[in-house]
Amino acid sequence: MEYLEFSIELARVAGDVLKHYMSREKQVELKGRANLVTVADKEAEALIISRIRDRYPKHAILAEESGASGPSGPGDCRWIIDPLDGTTNFAHQYPFFCVSIGFEQAGQIQCGAVYDPWRDEMFSAARARIVFERSAVAGFRHRDFAQCFNNDGISLRVPRKD
Repeated sequence: MEYLEFSIELARVAGDVLKHYMSREKQVELKGRANLVTVADKEAEALIISRIRDRYPKHAILAEESGASGPSGPGDCRWIIDPLDGTTNFAHQYPFFCVSIGFEQAGQIQCGAVYDPWRDEMFSAARARIVFERSAVAGFRHRDFAQCFNNDGISLRVPRKD
C-alpha cells in the first residue's frame, strides 16, 4: 500500500531528527500551561509536512504543532501527524517517545505508522493488514483494524492477550 509505505518512510526520517536532538539542547517552550514543544517537534513536523506537500500537494494535513492545512471535504485525503509523541519525556531525556503518522481518506483511517527512534522499532497498520517490524510483539493478535488506533487515529494500541 502506497500510503502505508510513505507513512513508514516519513516516520523514519522524522525519527532521525529526534535522534539528532536527543542529547542536544532542545530549546523547550511552553504552548499552554503544561504543554511543551521543542525545536525537535518543530523540525520533525516541518520535514514531514514538506515531504507530504512534495508528493501529495492536494492532501490536507492535521499536525500537532501547526494545526490544519489544505483542502477539507468529505472525500478528501488527510495526513494526521504528531511528530514527537511524548515531548515531556523527550525534553527530560527519557527515551520513551515516538513519531506518529496516520492517513485518512473520506473520514476513515486507512493506515498509520508509529516509530520509536530510540529503539528503532516501527509499528504500522493498514486496513486488512497489520505489520509489526519487531518480533518482540509477534505474539499479539488484533481482532480488527479499528482496535489498532485510538480516537485521534494515530497511536497504536495492542489488545490484551485473552
